[in-house]
Amino acid sequence: MAEKRMKSTRMQYNNQQQICQKKTTDYQFHGINSKLDDILQIQMIARRQFLQNSIGMSALATHIPLFQTNDPHPATPISLEERMVRIQKAQSLLQQNKMAALIMDAGTSMQYFTGLSWYPSERSMLVILPAKGEITYICPYFEEDRLLELIKVGQQIRTWHEDENPFQLCIKTIQDQ
Repeated sequence: MAEKRMKSTRMQYNNQQQICQKKTTDYQFHGINSKLDDILQIQMIARRQFLQNSIGMSALATHIPLFQTNDPHPATPISLEERMVRIQKAQSLLQQNKMAALIMDAGTSMQYFTGLSWYPSERSMLVILPAKGEITYICPYFEEDRLLELIKVGQQIRTWHEDENPFQLCIKTIQDQ
């Protein structure tokens, strides 16, 4: 039984070898004969050879300074002062357009104005940027401690519980200002 399996395996291997070695088969394409391998220039690579090449390239890459630059002005983090300028400009535009506030959910706008990077979820984490006054954060009650650790701009926080509507809290916050 084992001998039969070995013979079958050997036949499969030989068939695969013949398929891989076949190079000069002509193909018909819109009436023009051409050799597919001449057009595509495809070469099969064995898994072992691929791994050996990958290991060799990664070893070389550790000695190549890929991330060194001669930039005289390297990137610097956005300062608190710059964020305050952004907020003041937004408040000026809100006043000019007779708008009460800008409400931001977790995402790029929130990060642009406050520096706060918060993962969007089904529980809204909001920032209210009023036309006048200080930024207010609206967050789930259980996230308040985490928010306090991350805040860079503003200090006002209003929390909401699972059975409350955070958007009603937003409306109340804007009306209170």
